[in-house]
Amino acid sequence: MHSIFLYHAIAAGLDMAIVNPSMLQIYSNIEPELLKCAEDVILNRHTAGEESTPTERLVALAQRIKAAQEVQEVQEVQMQAQLLPLIRRSNSLICC
Repeated sequence: MHSIFLYHAIAAGLDMAIVNPSMLQIYSNIEPELLKCAEDVILNRHTAGEESTPTERLVALAQRIKAAQEVQEVQEVQMQAQLLPLIRRSNSLICC
C-alpha cells in the first residue's frame, strides 16, 4: 500500500519523503486485482450502489490470498513427506 500511496502522492506533487526503499514494491509489479483494491481504499473510491466498501473488498482479497498461501504450504509439506522415503532410500544405497 505504501508504494501505491507514494505513486499517487508523487503524481499529485509530493517532492520529498523519507522511505525505506527495501520495503517498497515496484508499482508496476503489483498484481492488478490487489492494485485496484488498494487504490480504492487509498483514494476513497466508492461508487453508489456497491454492496461492499473498498475496505471490505480489500479484506476479502487478503483472506483469499492468505487461504491460497496456506493451501500451497500444505501441498509443499505433502510433497516433502512423499520425497522423504525416496531420500532415505537413496542415502542407504550411497552409504552401503
